[in-house]
Amino acid sequence: MAILEERFEPAKVEPNSGFAKFPVSGPEGFLVAIESDKWKLVDTSKSKGKALVMTIAGKEESVAGCTINYNMNLVSDNEQTMAIAKGNLSAIFHAVGITSGVHSDTAILYGRPFRITTVETEDVNGKKFINVASILTADGKRPVEGVTGANQPPRPGAGRPAATPNPAPATNAAPANRPASRPATRPGTRPAPAPAHPDHGSGSR
Repeated sequence: MAILEERFEPAKVEPNSGFAKFPVSGPEGFLVAIESDKWKLVDTSKSKGKALVMTIAGKEESVAGCTINYNMNLVSDNEQTMAIAKGNLSAIFHAVGITSGVHSDTAILYGRPFRITTVETEDVNGKKFINVASILTADGKRPVEGVTGANQPPRPGAGRPAATPNPAPATNAAPANRPASRPATRPGTRPAPAPAHPDHGSGSR
């Protein structure tokens, strides 16, 4: 038996009708956002550790009021299980436009739109579930390493071609460093010495 902290009057509180389930999606998926998350202990024959359970809520009319839990075994004694979970978490970060920095608080993901596709699966006892199949950006693209989601604002000037300086006008002047040509001489004669340049001395003093 539990004693409530405050007296409760059910007539003054609207009863919950339960959480609506996501249907199976098409390839375009559903627009969603993360509503909350929590840790839970995992102890199965395949993995022992902790899973981050994210509650994902529908954000478009077709799935308004629907929620689905997305489990990621981020702490596990199974290396493969943990690698898959980290890859799924990275997909969410990329899908909402966060691709840099080191993060420890998942609240940074709350309310940011992205899309999920869903499929129906069946356990060994024949019970059917709707599960998240893939994570997509808000505009329906698959997250790519180093590429942000569609809701990430572009950097100022992004996509604008870089300005190039105007080319110098062409001239008919010969290059300044080209040596002056000397007149041809007849065989057996010594060419006359060239006169000193008027701007320089003819030799060392």
